[in-house]
Amino acid sequence: GEAGQYTKTLKVPQGATDPFVNVATVTAALESDRDVEVTLQFDSTVFTDSDSHSINLFQPGVSIDKSGPLSANVGDTITYTYEVRNTGSVDSPPLNNLVLVDDNGTPGDTSDDFTPSPVLDNGFNVGDSNQDGLLDQGEVWQFTGTHVLTAEDSNPLVNTVVVTANPDGFPNVLRDTDDFSINLLHPGLNIDKSGPELSKIGDPVTYTYLVS
Repeated sequence: GEAGQYTKTLKVPQGATDPFVNVATVTAALESDRDVEVTLQFDSTVFTDSDSHSINLFQPGVSIDKSGPLSANVGDTITYTYEVRNTGSVDSPPLNNLVLVDDNGTPGDTSDDFTPSPVLDNGFNVGDSNQDGLLDQGEVWQFTGTHVLTAEDSNPLVNTVVVTANPDGFPNVLRDTDDFSINLLHPGLNIDKSGPELSKIGDPVTYTYLVS
């Protein structure tokens, strides 16, 4: 009537099949003497049993797409839009702990990085269709961020956003990046005026203006 319990922690190996099937086998012999080692050596009655357990292996994933205007003038405030998706396998859990960081066009300098703001509806991301606070497959979560173009910005201005997330209930950190390039325009105005070099009082004078 007794049952012995054992535990073993294993790390799922790289290249494991899906599902991952693990088989355990137990062997035991009848105890005819208190000395178990002697019993195993001399008792011919040995019992064996096996059992297996199958684990579905999901492949989690996250993606981010960044967009904005293709060109803008120095001094303009531009708005970036970000779309985040759960790209895991069909048996993957939803994603939580979404964190977006935009490098603001200055890679290697974290002092001006910014976090894009979620587009909200009733306190939830507008893409959270079931409003459970988790990024499910099929949902597209939306975020926005702004940047004021200056003469010191590189031309084109290329900046990169990074998103990280966790599969709900698991410690894995998923990561994806996307960049976007904007051509900076430097507006200016020029006028050229011309006319005759010689005239006299009473004559009409015609001037020509070329604006560019």
